[in-house]
Amino acid sequence: MSPGEEFTYDLDFDSIELNPKTFDDPENAVVAGELGYATRTKLDVDIPKGTDFVSASVNDPSSSGKFPTDIIRIKDDGNESATGTHLRMALNNATEQRTENGGVTKDGPNTSAHNDGGWSTTNRTMAIPGISVTVKAPDDTGGTSTSSVIGEITPTVRVGTNANVYNNPDNFFTFLTKNDVSDLIQPHSGYHSIRCSPRDTPDSDINSGGQPLTTIRVVRAQDSTDVPPDCTGKTGADLNQCILNDQVLQP
Repeated sequence: MSPGEEFTYDLDFDSIELNPKTFDDPENAVVAGELGYATRTKLDVDIPKGTDFVSASVNDPSSSGKFPTDIIRIKDDGNESATGTHLRMALNNATEQRTENGGVTKDGPNTSAHNDGGWSTTNRTMAIPGISVTVKAPDDTGGTSTSSVIGEITPTVRVGTNANVYNNPDNFFTFLTKNDVSDLIQPHSGYHSIRCSPRDTPDSDINSGGQPLTTIRVVRAQDSTDVPPDCTGKTGADLNQCILNDQVLQP
């Protein structure tokens, strides 16, 4: 990738099959209402640092009235903004909310804890469309570096202080589940908010899912001042790096 160049990258996601017995607790002989479908789904990714955002779109958007059709740019609070640092795939920016310790936690202007809305499934299969993002690579600012690689662009899902916290509304992937009600005393019936962050356990740190999904190098074009490195006398790792630098400088 050359400095100042516009380019597009795609992010693809696997489908998810929701477990109908998610809220069962066999150890305590608890049989919960069966999970039926998901609603108020949102998926956030970050705009790569150092780039200028150009556009984003949903790949192969569905004609369904409950499927996302476009991507919006948002601030940390989930509100749409031309200067936001995140991109959101949702429908009508409808997201979940939860009441905890007497306060409501949410991430957006159109939230609910007990109503359908926005991006929804009709069953327990969640098909997640891909996202195409177009950005402009940073310009070559010159400087004293002799390396032809002037920077790296690293797309990620939404990460950061709050997004990395377990069970936080800023987590990159959130939704409500709707559970069946079979009797009045059955627990975990109705709606439940689900908040997903890339971690192995509730107490663990963010895992590799929160790291760059790929690395895109920004390479300075060769000009008359670019001199191939002299690899004479180098061995082992030093020789390998020298050869790599020489290859990067090739026109």
